[in-house]
Amino acid sequence: MISSLARAKNRTKIDRGATTEKMIINWRHYHSSTATRTLYDSGMATAFPYAYGKIPVPFDCYVSSVTLTANKYSSYGTPTGTSSTVYIYKGLNTLVTSQTLTYTPSQGMQLTHELGVSAKISAGEKIAIRWATNGIWRYMNSTIILTER
Repeated sequence: MISSLARAKNRTKIDRGATTEKMIINWRHYHSSTATRTLYDSGMATAFPYAYGKIPVPFDCYVSSVTLTANKYSSYGTPTGTSSTVYIYKGLNTLVTSQTLTYTPSQGMQLTHELGVSAKISAGEKIAIRWATNGIWRYMNSTIILTER
């Protein structure tokens, strides 16, 4: 009886062994000032909260990393500045975690904020990613990785 109950309960879950789900969000941006910005799919805004800056989370997860990439276009491609801070918010405006890194600007550079398990988010919540730097990046992309917990 107990084993049949356990089997019935397991049928509601995906049986995938030791693997975990990951969700990858890749957005594009144009960055032209040093103000703290809310990232969204086709840009960034100084407003917070911002109408288009929310990501609905489909499973219990961690925001495991945020990667920023400077893209070469015309005479642009090398960011300025030396400091990058990523902020992870959930709900309307609850700060979950933040991380500051220093960098040396280089053409086409990529900078990854490895957050590990510090940004714990529950299924059904919405998150927002904010970013601040003391330089200008111009044409860029961000990649946000959510890892199931």
